Amino acid sequence: MSSTVILNCLKLIAGDSSLVSDFSKIWVVREFQLGDDLTIGSPDKNFENAGDFLYLVCQGRVRLLGYDKTLKRSVSTQLLLPQQTFGADCLFCDEPLPYQAIAASAGYVAQAKVSDVVPWLQHFPNLQTNLNHSTHERQVLIFFKTCTELRSQKSHNIQQLVPYIEQKKLDVGSLLEEMTPGRNGRFWLLGGAIKTQSAEAYPPVVGESWGYPNTKPLSWSAETDLLLYHLPRKHWELVITLGCDLHRLLEEDEETRETRETRETRETRGTRETRGTSLSPSPPTPYSLP
Repeated sequence: MSSTVILNCLKLIAGDSSLVSDFSKIWVVREFQLGDDLTIGSPDKNFENAGDFLYLVCQGRVRLLGYDKTLKRSVSTQLLLPQQTFGADCLFCDEPLPYQAIAASAGYVAQAKVSDVVPWLQHFPNLQTNLNHSTHERQVLIFFKTCTELRSQKSHNIQQLVPYIEQKKLDVGSLLEEMTPGRNGRFWLLGGAIKTQSAEAYPPVVGESWGYPNTKPLSWSAETDLLLYHLPRKHWELVITLGCDLHRLLEEDEETRETRETRETRETRGTRETRGTSLSPSPPTPYSLP
């Protein structure tokens, strides 16, 4: 791999500067082959070692995989091309979702320790902006593809929503009707726990959503500090244009929660029901690279 190629890649992500040559000295180039695991650990285990590095794809393609606990298998969330980065999510995300990076072709990747990258961010504002953007995009895709009702959608469709997805934090005790009314858009629970003040309104768990087009009042409050993703109502038409499946799946998510609420309420009252349809997940299917 030519040093010129690496310098050009760094200039594109960091901005053309006389400092790029010095910046390049903290990077180490690795060659990879199809199927190589470029990160350490597995997506459902400890990810600390992989999070210690920032990676830059210089040549070839790299596929990111998140772990879907519902499906009990890894799923593809993003395909990276040259000049795109991954890793170092901890710099811009408090509790990043883990993932694997698997080589989708032969090629080269440059890697640098996060501790070595941080001092350079003040010299390259463009780099900090680019890394922040790519981290947000990566984490949103992993969340929606592995934790939500949109897991069946293509990453390309979800990717079109990413620029409009906002992250919100709510303090423990916050009333969701005040902070996240349905008229303001759609909300997904990314982290934390919600409790209900009414036996007739079962609260969402991580990965579930509420809000527009359903604008009925909420009787929920934050049992802990909450982390949410929010799609403002003004961008709802984008969901419609991306296909009826997204709109339908969001409606089904609320129906699923209401069904779970009804079932658990009945069980609490000691009522037993016989169901003809099994809700057990399908046997795990191993992911295979295309």
